[in-house]
Amino acid sequence: MLIEIPSLSFPDTTSSYTLFTDAIDKCIGACLTQVISTSEGKFEKPIYFLSYRLSGAQKRWPIIEKEAYAIYYSLQKLDHYLHNAEFVIKCDHKPLKYILESPIQNKKIALWALSISGYNCRIEYLAGTENTVADLLSRVPDSTYVPEDSPLVDPDISGKTYEIGVLNSNRFNPKVYARCQPEVDDRVVKPTISDSMDMSVEQGNDVVLCQLKQGLINDSLKSSIAKRYLMLDNVLYYVSDPDNDPTLRVYVTTHLQQILLKEYHSSMGHLGIDKTYDAIRARYYWTNMYKEYTLNTGEHKCYTVYTVDMLA
Repeated sequence: MLIEIPSLSFPDTTSSYTLFTDAIDKCIGACLTQVISTSEGKFEKPIYFLSYRLSGAQKRWPIIEKEAYAIYYSLQKLDHYLHNAEFVIKCDHKPLKYILESPIQNKKIALWALSISGYNCRIEYLAGTENTVADLLSRVPDSTYVPEDSPLVDPDISGKTYEIGVLNSNRFNPKVYARCQPEVDDRVVKPTISDSMDMSVEQGNDVVLCQLKQGLINDSLKSSIAKRYLMLDNVLYYVSDPDNDPTLRVYVTTHLQQILLKEYHSSMGHLGIDKTYDAIRARYYWTNMYKEYTLNTGEHKCYTVYTVDMLA
């Protein structure tokens, strides 16, 4: 029923949005809507439905933190719609608006409030009896999938989220869609091995990566290690700087490293060690990456040895 026409509507980037959020003991829900003008008049139409089951650690948060997290989580998931857009957030927790604006906050709420302040939005109170859509989406039946416990505060973009929308934020990088990144010079072509290969299959041929994947699935890794990795569509990603500025990079298997090095080195016009390495590092990861690159790119072996001698 949620995905049938005329329920969902495509967004109008020139108009404002309304984001409804709600949280209960186990789940959070959200609905993004927009007033659409038709020949019959103006109607408020849904653009995105979002429902997320909280982990064991998150369930123990007080309700005020859950309500604040519902807003923060929804903004992260829907950034490709709401970045630089004007919108109103409506929730049924009256003190939340003032707590987010208060200088006296706990660490989690302060972090979320800082993120929310970066959007062109205002928060309004909506009585719980009127916040029906978000309330419904926050009540996922207990018979559905139960996720593993996670102490992470950042949004989990794995299978714990139920979402229906005209654009699926799990299928692309919202930051790129919102054009937050600088334009790339058309003369520089950045090759990518993942475009022509199934990385989930390729990673399945690597024993070390299979062990990491299994550890993430079984939740058997140490928290300090687990926060460095993320699985999306059965592809393992390395998370750079997870505490401050997390960036996802595809974990490249051993048998593909040489292919990637040669492809980048040849296609980018021999820009030198550091520039080529930075281009690779922006999208890919493996252990001892810089060392392997300098040792295996024949043209730069002399340069590498010379640098080491100078440092010595």
